[in-house]
Amino acid sequence: MSLFAVKGALLFVGQAGDMYIMHTRERGPFFIDSETARAAFNLAASDSGMLPPGVIRFGTGLSGEQWMAIYIPPARYTLNLVKVEPTLVRINVPLPGFVFAGSGNRHHVWAVKEPVMREETVVYNAPLPNVFEGGGVCWGAVPVPKVGNATILPAFRLFMGSLFNGNVVSDRSHKYPDDVRLLLLELAESKQRVYPFDDLVPHRSAGSVYTLRDALRSYVVPRNEQ
Repeated sequence: MSLFAVKGALLFVGQAGDMYIMHTRERGPFFIDSETARAAFNLAASDSGMLPPGVIRFGTGLSGEQWMAIYIPPARYTLNLVKVEPTLVRINVPLPGFVFAGSGNRHHVWAVKEPVMREETVVYNAPLPNVFEGGGVCWGAVPVPKVGNATILPAFRLFMGSLFNGNVVSDRSHKYPDDVRLLLLELAESKQRVYPFDDLVPHRSAGSVYTLRDALRSYVVPRNEQ
C-alpha cells in the first residue's frame, strides 16, 4: 500500500505518551480518549483467562502491568499473632469481608461491611496488624509474585498465614484504638462467631471517608487508566 493512501494516523503525545491525537485527512487533528485509542488497535481477539472468584475490577496499565481487585467474603481465620508480650500464639477468629487489590508487587487490603461491592461501598481499615495507613500490605522480606489472575488469591492466603506482629496496630478498632491485637485475642477467647462490624474504623484521607472507588483510584488503578 502506498504511503499516500493512508487516511489517518494516531499520535501519542504528552510527557508519558498518555494523550492521544487522531489525525485524518477529512477532519485534521483531534483528541480522542483512551477507549477510542484502544479500539483502534483492537484488531485481534483477546481472552482474559480464568479469573479468580470475587473479581471486582481488573486491567492493564500502559506499562503492561496488571492490576486487580477481588472481594473476599467474611470467614474464620487461624492467625499467627505475636501478643502484646513477646509470645507467639495461634488464634482462630471471625473476620469481616475484605477487598484485596494490587498492582505489580504492591498489595492493599481493606475491610468492608457490604456483601455486594459498589463504587460507593465504604472501605474500612483492615482489623489486622501489618497493614499501612493507606491499606498497603507490609510484606517485610517475603517474596511476593506480581498481581495476576493466578497469583492474587495465593497472595491473600500468604498474607493471612503470615506472622502478625506489633507493627501498625493502631486506628483499626474502636474498642482498642491503640492495638487491634487486643480485640483479636478477645474474639478468640470468647469464641465469638461473627466479627463485630460496628468496631470497624472507616478508612479516611484528609478527613474524608473513603469509598471503594476512592481507594482503588488512590492506591491501585494507574492514573492513566482512570
